Amino acid sequence: TRDRIIEGIESRGVSVNVHFIPLPMLTAYRERGYRIEDHPRAYDNFSRVITLPIYYQLNDEQVETVIRAVKETVDEVFA
Repeated sequence: TRDRIIEGIESRGVSVNVHFIPLPMLTAYRERGYRIEDHPRAYDNFSRVITLPIYYQLNDEQVETVIRAVKETVDEVFA
């Protein structure tokens, strides 16, 4: 579902990303034996998080574009 939402938002001209990556998914931790399967809550959060654009220079029109893209996409995905 998250990937469909990301695709939908991006298709409306808004760049989004995933910035929260659980430590066990990072190479340095994985190589030391940490397994994401041992951290189900971290994986659950990771699987649902989307980072929206938010920064000081966003003007009102850009904020409205982000809001519209999110609302339209969520309505489409969960229709």
